[in-house]
Amino acid sequence: MNQVHGDTAVRVDRHSSTLIPDCDAIYSTDSGVALGVKTADCLPILLFHPSGPVAAIHAGRRSTERHLFEKVLHIFCSEFGVSSGMYIWFGPSIHGPCYQVDRQQNRFVDLLAENVAQLAAVLDPSKCLINHTYCCTHCRTDMFFSYRKETEKAGRMVAAVSALPPLGTQ
Repeated sequence: MNQVHGDTAVRVDRHSSTLIPDCDAIYSTDSGVALGVKTADCLPILLFHPSGPVAAIHAGRRSTERHLFEKVLHIFCSEFGVSSGMYIWFGPSIHGPCYQVDRQQNRFVDLLAENVAQLAAVLDPSKCLINHTYCCTHCRTDMFFSYRKETEKAGRMVAAVSALPPLGTQ
């Protein structure tokens, strides 16, 4: 997807064009599709439900402020009837103490905490399997890329998820 730090989610399938419109989340129920997200400080979020739906989300500051993750969760609830049993992976990202977004007001953003709060606003987290990668990309450039620290030289990490074929068809 052409990630633009917005709040648009696009449904894709194996017949979708390889040119996905500007968006920061893609989702599918097609077992023939792998979804990916690129990051270098922003929070990658992968969703999987055993009934088929999957999503890849690029949760940067603007997407987080616009509640993109919450919107995708609402799509999973309304379109796919998912209200529990979700597998959710929060990948490595810049952490709150390293992510100052306003020096005058001394404002910091914690992408992980804000997206976990969005999860709790839609689903009961105790009914989901949640995995956090508690590594700060800004602090650990030996392991991850950090746009804030490395600027234009920063590479990108890729996280991907794919739907499983329906049971009995493997």
